[in-house]
Amino acid sequence: MERTQDTDLLDENSPLLLFHYDYNEPQGETDTDSDASDEDGPMEDEQDDGGCQESYGTGNGDDEDEDEDEVAHKTNDEDEDEVAHKTNDEDEDEVAHKTNDAFLFYSITRRNLQSRRVDNLESHFYWITPQGWLLMLHHDSHATYLWNPFTRQRISLPPDQEEFLTKSTTRCLLSHKPTDPSCTVLVVNCKDTVLWYCRPEGDRWNKHTYESRTLGGSRDDVIGGMEDLTAVGGEFHTYFTTYDTYSVVILKFLPGPTFTQIPISDKRGHEYPWPWMRSFLLESCGQLFSLDFAQACHMGKVVHVDVRRLDMAQRAWLKVETLDDRVFFVNYRYFGASLSAQEVGLKGNCIYFLRGGDKGLYVYDMARGTTTLHNPGQELQDDVEPEMLMPTSS
Repeated sequence: MERTQDTDLLDENSPLLLFHYDYNEPQGETDTDSDASDEDGPMEDEQDDGGCQESYGTGNGDDEDEDEDEVAHKTNDEDEDEVAHKTNDEDEDEVAHKTNDAFLFYSITRRNLQSRRVDNLESHFYWITPQGWLLMLHHDSHATYLWNPFTRQRISLPPDQEEFLTKSTTRCLLSHKPTDPSCTVLVVNCKDTVLWYCRPEGDRWNKHTYESRTLGGSRDDVIGGMEDLTAVGGEFHTYFTTYDTYSVVILKFLPGPTFTQIPISDKRGHEYPWPWMRSFLLESCGQLFSLDFAQACHMGKVVHVDVRRLDMAQRAWLKVETLDDRVFFVNYRYFGASLSAQEVGLKGNCIYFLRGGDKGLYVYDMARGTTTLHNPGQELQDDVEPEMLMPTSS
């Protein structure tokens, strides 16, 4: 385990995995041991083919007792069905039992696991955005702000006086970097036809209730599509499928929310011999991409990832054979993101993704059509789930 001082900042040029989990530290571990524990191998060799999660991303399945689509988590012993994570000071007696209460960060670029205390996460709920910034909500005061975990910069937001952030499952999206004067902070209710939005340094949150019938689908289908909203070029895009119709929905703030629906040719004109598919949307270089993960069996290993780019001129999804210098990241509960491989020191034309109930980091090579598993640390239990943090400098 690499030890760092609490005041050390995170590497703002590297994508990270965040583990908010108490781990049992092996006796006599050194930095070398930590690096050696980062074992890599083919997914087929290391992955269990047991049961699987509900669908995530586009085309979500039915809800289970523990909602797989929750956007934020808790880090204490409270009810696991809460919308957001909470972090409290651990009892000092637990430290005596060789349990470390610091947060663990796995550098995807350097492939090492680091321990840090992050005081800003104490007594807060948080939501992670694709830009790497976190929406923070104080447990007691309901004060909210955007926080950069790499530089510790804070940008004030209006307080959550309505408590809408924690009353339902919610996602947070940013139209631009929060330092951009055009930035809109959007909170999507994943259970109801409600949006909340504000401006950084603004004085209040605005509520907008939309009518599902105006978007041409059932209430549940429309809410599911809105859950997949993705920031593209200062707007928010999502993809709707309704029976035999397909469309892209664009949400703009002018300054209030305005929806535009554009018919699109069916992107799923291909067939796989594998019965299970999971889909995601992400933005890359100002364009919208769709990723379909094909699995050999329900909750089995990923055997293929189909990537398509939305061509607005043709109003169709076009198949993508290579990502070139780009690297895609998919967090199955939160978002997708894209980075320059050269800028973050990773191999291009690859897709990094996480799975539910699994600490592993999986890497799909577009050129080879193979998936590799990276083990972030032997001292971490296999079923602990990390979260992805994108560098805010990208």
